Amino acid sequence: MALAVRMKCCVDEDGDYFCAEECVPSLIFPYAKDFLDEIYENMCKGTAGSSSTTDPNSAIVTLKKDTGPALRRAKASNRRAAGCAGPNRITCPPGTNCDEFPFASTDEGGSGANIMCVPSWQNDWQGTYYNSWLSEQIGLGKLARGGQYRIVLKNIDCSKYMRRRLDRRAEPNGVLQQSGNTTLLAASLFGNHSLQNALLIDLTQDQDTPGTYTLDYDISQGSIISGAIVDDDGEYLANVSALSTGGKATASVDLEEDYGDIHFLGWTNDKDVSVSYEVKVTPGTSSTTTSAAQTASVTRSSDTGTATSSASSTATASAASAAGALTISGCVNGGLSGILAVLIACLI
Repeated sequence: MALAVRMKCCVDEDGDYFCAEECVPSLIFPYAKDFLDEIYENMCKGTAGSSSTTDPNSAIVTLKKDTGPALRRAKASNRRAAGCAGPNRITCPPGTNCDEFPFASTDEGGSGANIMCVPSWQNDWQGTYYNSWLSEQIGLGKLARGGQYRIVLKNIDCSKYMRRRLDRRAEPNGVLQQSGNTTLLAASLFGNHSLQNALLIDLTQDQDTPGTYTLDYDISQGSIISGAIVDDDGEYLANVSALSTGGKATASVDLEEDYGDIHFLGWTNDKDVSVSYEVKVTPGTSSTTTSAAQTASVTRSSDTGTATSSASSTATASAASAAGALTISGCVNGGLSGILAVLIACLI
């Protein structure tokens, strides 16, 4: 005769009750209406399909016990198994990337994860929100590596995501601006985890070259209080220096094969920030070198309430061999108008 599992009554960080074998910290994702539909659809598939709870809006997962290089290797392995990295990864359209849920940093990630192409900025927001919460919980001693936590999706009904489209609701003001590979997110999107706005720049896309990635950047307007090079889960891989106007700095990180993409995260109080940067890759297994040069500027006009923006980028890749060298370059232009402008100038 099987013994019934004794459940405990627990209270999450929002004061809501839930039942579980053990009370664990809750990572609460509040659905931001009308503009996070894609990434919430993928997360809903993961929570609704989880057997860890009876609630389609929640799942209990286990944080990997690894740290440092061992954690990066484990996450790369999970991304390959899920189909977000490696030779069998799904191909996502420009401006989107592969989201996997549960996260690659959990034991439940990998071959059992749900994957979907979502707007890149949504993935950036999810990773930054997740890592801000995770760092806070570990720092407070509420969660340890190898421990369990609960993921909760609020303000949305995940039991209905397969039967009809997600409800369309009024758009909030959380995304101050998004253009190309650059997004400025308001502090309000991070709840109590941050008092600053977040400047996010996608530094790579579908990058699977192992080696050292070096970021050279400078601030020509505004300031960055703190920041980091982060991965798709928002994990800090290398800190970036706090800089004010005229400051320059360098940061680098070693990545394993199929680790996934990396991003620039800069926390700022300013509404006018201009960051110029260059990413150089020194592969660990061949003589191929890759570089991408861009200038990204985020500005806001409070006087007129309107602004214009254009987007362009230049990327070069060269491979040295006995037969010679191959160079590929290009420049893409576009336009956008709004209260906040994101200007990306083509460097020649």
